[in-house]
Amino acid sequence: MSNNIGNICVVNSGVSESGYVPLSQMVKIIRRISDKTIVISSNTFKKLYEEESESEDIHSFNRINEVSFKTPFKFFFIQIYISYLLILNKNRYRSCVFFIGHHLIIPIFLSKILNKNTLLVYSGFWQNSKESKKTIDLGSVFEVILYVITKVNNLIVDKIILYSEDLINKWDFKKYNHKIIISHRHFLNFSKFKKTKELKEREYMGYIGRFQRKKGIQNLVLALPIILEKNPELKIILIGDGYLFKPIKRFIHKKNLQNQVILKGWVPHEDIPDYLNKIKLLILPSYTEGLPNAILEAMACGTPVLATKVGSIPSIITNDETGYLMENNSPEQIAKDVCNILENEEIEEVSKRSTKFVNDKFNFENVLKNWKKILEDLDNN
Repeated sequence: MSNNIGNICVVNSGVSESGYVPLSQMVKIIRRISDKTIVISSNTFKKLYEEESESEDIHSFNRINEVSFKTPFKFFFIQIYISYLLILNKNRYRSCVFFIGHHLIIPIFLSKILNKNTLLVYSGFWQNSKESKKTIDLGSVFEVILYVITKVNNLIVDKIILYSEDLINKWDFKKYNHKIIISHRHFLNFSKFKKTKELKEREYMGYIGRFQRKKGIQNLVLALPIILEKNPELKIILIGDGYLFKPIKRFIHKKNLQNQVILKGWVPHEDIPDYLNKIKLLILPSYTEGLPNAILEAMACGTPVLATKVGSIPSIITNDETGYLMENNSPEQIAKDVCNILENEEIEEVSKRSTKFVNDKFNFENVLKNWKKILEDLDNN
């Protein structure tokens, strides 16, 4: 694709296996519309990306894990190292795209000092989010620091990308309206993510995502005894990893559910379509979200989704039309909704409508056109 956008640097504070897909999608988009793409991210991203694609210009580092991320020294050390990489490559890029990097105040400030076009892309947001107060400690000094950093970064950057207009209010971003652009980086490979098995042939209800409190998986697990009591033939598969994995495993054994509930752990992304075609209902009971890939991938595979009304999810799922929305993510509500949906004869039609919706909206060429325009306008301002 011809362009006059120049070179672009994509910056991320580091991803694990579970965060690889969103960042790789962003890189693939930028790579198609820029003259040269430079990526600053974790060693994990570099390894997975180079296994999947041809070699990219990637500068990597050891990511901060979920626990040590809350250690201020390590938090700022990574920012200093990212800043060093930005300075090292300062003559090799014109624009800087910070993807899921709203806490990177030192690199963002440096990008502006270097007179680079600076774009901040939000995938999710939890500091002081109206949706996520139950999952964070607002009294924590470090949480307050992150909150202030995010506010400062929103003021510094040239443009802010959000996945839907709903997020402006949900995340209290109205004051940044003049610099907000609504777009997304989501696209699917429909040759891989497609329906290969009818719903009536599927035996599992499932979850795919990180095992973290903000994902609400603990509430789903608490709902399982109720669901299985009413649906004793049902099998559950939970896919993902995180700090709640071991506590959830202990709970399942305590309730003697190990014969009905499979804890699969982390699964390579290329295997996800096979699992989705075994699942008759995917449940995402998150407290806060941006726009989860798992929802779109499930819909493409004809798997109905039950999710909370957070983030951009209501812009994708219309209740009883392209999926199902729960009023809240309490264990009782989850159990009630699941049992009702499994008895709903309209679930096949919901499956068909959701697949058509995703195929129409989330193809690569449409996403590419949107991002090309965003970066051209940024460069011309």
